[in-house]
Amino acid sequence: MHTSYQTPAGLPPSPIIPQAPEDLTAESTVLDVKTHHRKIILGWGTIKDIWHFSEHIITFATAIQRTNWQHFYDTKILSTFHEALLEQIVKPSEKGSITPYIIIYTCITWTESWVGKPTEHWKNSPWHVWGIAIRPSTEFQTGKDIFIYDCNTEIIYGNILKEDNRLDTTKLYKLDLLSMQFNLLNFLQKKKRYNIRLVYMGGQGNQDGGICFKLTGHWIRKMTSTTTTDLPLTPTEAAEQGWKKVAWQRNPQPKTQTKVTVQLTTAAPNIRRSPRN
Repeated sequence: MHTSYQTPAGLPPSPIIPQAPEDLTAESTVLDVKTHHRKIILGWGTIKDIWHFSEHIITFATAIQRTNWQHFYDTKILSTFHEALLEQIVKPSEKGSITPYIIIYTCITWTESWVGKPTEHWKNSPWHVWGIAIRPSTEFQTGKDIFIYDCNTEIIYGNILKEDNRLDTTKLYKLDLLSMQFNLLNFLQKKKRYNIRLVYMGGQGNQDGGICFKLTGHWIRKMTSTTTTDLPLTPTEAAEQGWKKVAWQRNPQPKTQTKVTVQLTTAAPNIRRSPRN
């Protein structure tokens, strides 16, 4: 919650103007990410927010997966699906407060498999950082809408248009998701029993390694800079903001190839014979 400076007796306290956390960079550590998030939660949170920004950083599907990375100190404070999504959203105790119903997470994915790689390899191994927001559906009376912020979305969609081999290029599909993104959606549906109504993916600007830290941090700050977040309320608004619908449980249907029909004839060729002498 917001705090205030000490002021002389008899004068009302002067509110602190929240300062934006420093940008995350390619060199940022997990502890830097944690500090970034704490500054947002403590500096910007109010009792009227409809959002809850989790301190959990979702990185592993299971605790066994995390054990495979135990040689890195930082991984001890990264969360599994179960740990993060078990978190209960608590209504602030102050009078006039509301219970938040949109929850926002930061997620980290290693861009390579850990199997068979030496410890030294991972000291310079790239991480990919993205975010997710979960809210009650605005199109249906029940269920959840899921928003995946991934700054590579623009690149992914651009490649789809270049290949131009899909029957429907207006949306994204299962194969466009990172395996961790698909597994997280699967966990939400099967383990958390979420009735997932709509899934969107959006984000742009990633052109070189490490910038995903900075861009995801900017998106989180944009979501938490108001009491209501910046999420679209309708599919039209979603399209205007650059969000793409994701048919996350199926892959795209390819365009039907044109069939070339070759007509064969059995008629004898018209050969002109020379007269006999």
